[in-house]
Amino acid sequence: MFSIVRDITGQVAMEQALRTSEERFRALVETSPDMVWEIDPEGKFRYISPQIEKIMGYLPEEVVGRTTLNLVAEQGKAYAIRELQKHAVSGQMNSLIEVPARHRDGHDMVIEIRSSRVTDRDGILTGFRGVARDITDQRKAEDALERANRQLTLLGSSTRHDALNKITGILGYLRIVSMKCTDPEAKDFLVKTEASVVSLRSLVEFTRIYQDLGSQEPLWKDLDAVMPRPAGPKDHCVFF
Repeated sequence: MFSIVRDITGQVAMEQALRTSEERFRALVETSPDMVWEIDPEGKFRYISPQIEKIMGYLPEEVVGRTTLNLVAEQGKAYAIRELQKHAVSGQMNSLIEVPARHRDGHDMVIEIRSSRVTDRDGILTGFRGVARDITDQRKAEDALERANRQLTLLGSSTRHDALNKITGILGYLRIVSMKCTDPEAKDFLVKTEASVVSLRSLVEFTRIYQDLGSQEPLWKDLDAVMPRPAGPKDHCVFF
């Protein structure tokens, strides 16, 4: 009897490590609240995690092999195609986009997608992978808040305008009365009343500034444009 004996300890250890890694990856993917996915360069799904059934109503096997556009609402397909093409040539590692999607039962959704490019050893694009989450409720809440803010701003603006008109009228009447008043004590009261009304006008006008605080997204500003450096001798340093 002839036999060949070979030590495969390293191979078995490698296979065991691979199985452990796959089990860990599967556990992370299947317990994630977001959809984990992978597509090829043409946009066809190679993989989609089971979470898609809870989020969009589809079974994973119904989606694999189909293009991502099957899940995108009609009004968002052109935008999704442009973003995919842009991401394919940009080389950007992480891309975040929002697309209008459609649930299996037909209702509209907003899906936030974060993706990265997948390349082979030669750097050739082989697809994309990433995560997607349902932000429909978040967008609805933000839209409702924006509408409420617009209504409050409109109400505040119209109310402030009417109040300032009334205050202008009151100041005019006070000045007319003050001009005709001959009693020094009464005239002193009129001056104090006018000062109070002027102070009230300043408070009302301040609400115009206050209503705009926090209503715009923060932006970077050029410090030299906002606070120009003072002119001085060239051989002196100026510090802020």
